[in-house]
This record gives sequence, structure tokens and C-alpha cells, in this order.
Amino acid sequence: MPVQDVKEFIQQVDFESFTEEESAGIMEVLSDAPAEVKDVFEEQVNIFGNENFDSYVPTGSTIDVGQRRVLVAAGAAMTAVGAATQGAAGSGGSKGGRKVK
Repeated sequence: MPVQDVKEFIQQVDFESFTEEESAGIMEVLSDAPAEVKDVFEEQVNIFGNENFDSYVPTGSTIDVGQRRVLVAAGAAMTAVGAATQGAAGSGGSKGGRKVK
């Protein structure tokens, strides 16, 4: 199927209305599709905006959307903990290590 035909098909399909099972089947097929087909799909559909796309592996990625969500959430949590820890450690009122007379 030519890429232009794929693009027209993707533009006409309401992926948001698919059941979880239907989405899983489509994501399996799309994950194994040629890069140019995946690129068209990713241009037309917000793959991160619907949990039905969690099993889809985007172009240039080795992990699926669901795994990427977990990594992003973990990174955000670690950043928040680091910022909170840094803020608590930095509030001791240090005088730069010098004795004040």
C-alpha cells in the first residue's frame, strides 16, 4: 500500500473510538510497519494521548509507549525528590565555612 494511501486511511480513522482489543491488534501491526508508515501514523495521531496506544513502539524507539510513560514518570519523581532534598539541605544557613566573630 503506498504511503499516501496509508496517510489518507489514517486521517479517516477515529483511533480514539477503538476498543482496547482492537487498538492492541492495530498497534501490533503498526509497530512492525515500515518507518515511513509509522511516521505518517505518528504525525496524524497523538500516540501519548490515549492509553490504547501503550503497546505501540514509535519510530526510532526500542520501548513501547507504555514503558516510556513509566520512565518519564519515574524521572519526574526522581527530579522532584532531588529538588526537595536539595532544598532541605540548602536551608541550614551556612556561613561558607568561616567562623564569624
